[in-house]
Formats: sequence, C-alpha cells, structure tokens
Amino acid sequence: MANPSTLLGSPATSDLGTRFYVDMYGVRSLVLAAGLMTASLTIRRAPTFAAIVIGGGGLVQLGDAAIAVHLGTPGVVGASIAAAIHLASASFLLRSTRHPHPSS
Repeated sequence: MANPSTLLGSPATSDLGTRFYVDMYGVRSLVLAAGLMTASLTIRRAPTFAAIVIGGGGLVQLGDAAIAVHLGTPGVVGASIAAAIHLASASFLLRSTRHPHPSS
C-alpha cells in the first residue's frame, strides 16, 4: 500500500494508526474492484452475484484481521468473526445455486 504522507503532497509523519487505516481502505479497494469485475461476468445469476458481494465482504474482513495482526492491533477481533459469517454465507449461496437441472 502507499505511504500515506505521499498522498498529502507535503512531508508528514505516518503513525501506526494512519498506516492501519490506509492499509484497511487499500484492501477494500482491491476487493471491491475484483468483486465488480467478477460480478460483471455473472450478472445473470442473482445468487452467484450475492455470493460475490457477501464473499467480498468476508475477504475485506479477513484483510482487516491480517493487517491488525501484522501491525499488532488486537482491537479488530470482530473482523475475524464478521469474516467467518460473510464467507459461510457466501459458501451457502454458492452451494444453493448448484441444483441439478431435470432432463427435458
């Protein structure tokens, strides 16, 4: 991720909190971009689209948890719980779209 002070155009110090939030929002932008590209290819399948959106939320939460561990910020424990809920929901939606089609 970018050094936060380079976005300001003037010299500035970057503390742990600034670095944490820059990394968190960087993860969000990457996951949203990947999700939108994937969703544009599967727009006709609503459950798949929903799974992509919910799965993206789970990946964002996993990213938050990984950043927190890397920076030694244990206050983002909820991100791990949210990630588990999002990813389990996405998995359920994807499995529900795989119904066998009756032969005609």
